[in-house]
Amino acid sequence: MPEKRKRVEVPLPEGKFGPLAKTIEQVRLALALLGDNRVNLLLKLIPIAGIAYAFSPLDFIPAVLFFVFGVVDDVAIVMLAITVFNSLAPEEAVTDHLYRLRFGNRITVRHDDEGIVIEMQKDRENDPSR
Repeated sequence: MPEKRKRVEVPLPEGKFGPLAKTIEQVRLALALLGDNRVNLLLKLIPIAGIAYAFSPLDFIPAVLFFVFGVVDDVAIVMLAITVFNSLAPEEAVTDHLYRLRFGNRITVRHDDEGIVIEMQKDRENDPSR
């Protein structure tokens, strides 16, 4: 049986990176992947279906009767759809977008014949040689 392919770990930036920041990052990653041509169109329907469920009048737990639980189940379905979408998206696209989201313009990731090339730029604000 073939070994399961694992995702490349993208290092976390320095500083706090708690649950709220991770959730926001997953949403931003999903938005970036929705605009990426490397992601299959059928995969892009997963988060769209989750958002459509949140705005749909059909609910597992109606928000009118049980406001808190009704909202929580809508948010849970949307986050589940985003998590599934991010995990099924092509690894190369996810890695590229995670580097861009976590490090901005300080790191450039490009692919060549020999593999992945990661170029790091110096942080001019903290550069002692300046």
